[in-house]
Amino acid sequence: MNQIVDALGGTELQDEVRLALADDSTVEGTVTVVDYAPEESLHVEIERTDGETVRYRVLSNYTDDAWETPKLERTEPTAPDAEWETLAAVDSVTVLD
Repeated sequence: MNQIVDALGGTELQDEVRLALADDSTVEGTVTVVDYAPEESLHVEIERTDGETVRYRVLSNYTDDAWETPKLERTEPTAPDAEWETLAAVDSVTVLD
């Protein structure tokens, strides 16, 4: 988990990333929010680059001397009553060129 958290925590705004998920799917997009406090918490938001109005976020907290499994959530901000829905655990992160 530490490698995933460190990789996402080290991203910068407008970086392009690809996330491989535990359900064998992938998500690609542009980093729009990075809130990383080492040994505390991680919150990274990603917007799709293909024109979809979907936003994603990865969350993890540091508890009991270890990082929780980073989870990917999604929302459709244009939908009425939009809420965040948990999709899957993040297995790996690739920062794209």
